[in-house]
Amino acid sequence: MAPAPGVAMRHNAVTIEALQLRGTIRIQVTTIGLDLAKNIVQVHGVTADGTTLFNRPVRRAQLLKFFEQQPPCLVGMEACATSHYWARESTKLGHEVRLMPPAM
Repeated sequence: MAPAPGVAMRHNAVTIEALQLRGTIRIQVTTIGLDLAKNIVQVHGVTADGTTLFNRPVRRAQLLKFFEQQPPCLVGMEACATSHYWARESTKLGHEVRLMPPAM
């Protein structure tokens, strides 16, 4: 589906710019959810009002680069063997990380 006229979507910067008569509004991701897996990590980003900005797979090798491009935000992930590593790396970049216990 193509964006509406006057709306440009850039997935690299994870921002949506809505052009209006008086200027530009930038909507930024405020929360990122991670589903960690062996080779591919699913990332889901939402705004403060709950609007989904992206939901896409990222290769494990590209995950740190992905977080470097994001503004500091809340990152949630299930606690597992590698989640502590990703939590430390994300925290170094200014993100707030919360680990959740696995669901039973």
